[in-house]
Amino acid sequence: MKQVDTILPKNKTKTFLKRGYDKYCDTALSIVEDVFECQAVSSSRAKFEKAWIDAVLVREGEVKACVDVKSRNMDFERLKGLGSLLVSFDKINKGTMIASKGFEAPFFIFAVLIPDQRIFFWKVSDEKGNFLMPMRVESRKTPFNCAGGEKIDNVIHLPIDKMREVYFNKEDYFLSL
Repeated sequence: MKQVDTILPKNKTKTFLKRGYDKYCDTALSIVEDVFECQAVSSSRAKFEKAWIDAVLVREGEVKACVDVKSRNMDFERLKGLGSLLVSFDKINKGTMIASKGFEAPFFIFAVLIPDQRIFFWKVSDEKGNFLMPMRVESRKTPFNCAGGEKIDNVIHLPIDKMREVYFNKEDYFLSL
């Protein structure tokens, strides 16, 4: 589906807001590195331009996974109430393709729930690009970006019964944010 009916935000707060969300992405990747004993490698350009993955996870010189990190300004109770996390269908397809075709690695989505300072993840696809859960796709209005605006987008619902939590000591990572 083409992204039509796009309404851009009228203010210029995106850069300021994106930097805040980027801090949560960076923090999540640091936590993933520590918990999963790997190195998160990403392009410096990924922070300033649209990227289909945020990082590759490397251990002992081998790519183990490709990941995308979502920062959401919602708590766990809200996520539970929704029953799923919405992610762009395009993001899932391209992330899966990059992971499987480029690295023969699985693709993961990590979500930082900002108010709770909790991180959850979904293993979306395996190293061959096979989806590991049913994918319910729908077309809906979504925010254009973190500063607002609207667009019509195809989204996938990542069910909460397929997510897992990353356990870590919050005080080690979130005090400085």
